[in-house]
Amino acid sequence: ENIKRNLYLTKNLIMAEPLMLKLTEKGMGRQEAHELVRKLAMKAFEEGRDLLEVVKESEAMVYLSEDDLNSLKPENYIGLAPQIVDSVIAYIEEVERQERT
Repeated sequence: ENIKRNLYLTKNLIMAEPLMLKLTEKGMGRQEAHELVRKLAMKAFEEGRDLLEVVKESEAMVYLSEDDLNSLKPENYIGLAPQIVDSVIAYIEEVERQERT
């Protein structure tokens, strides 16, 4: 509960980098995405608003769906967890294979 509260104290500014990555994944150029997210984060900070609410009112929505925005909420964001799990499983399988030979 404390972690969640602390995350929300930042008004989702912590999600700026995942937002930029999502925009590039959806077809926006990396430099353009970086600049747009910088501007949106500054606007959110200066106005004391939630970053994702500012994004909803911006040109970023040309690239993003409501599902994309939901995936960027801290409670839904899983980041690289799937790749990390796959990597650990592959490592364990390799160690087990080597032990059998």
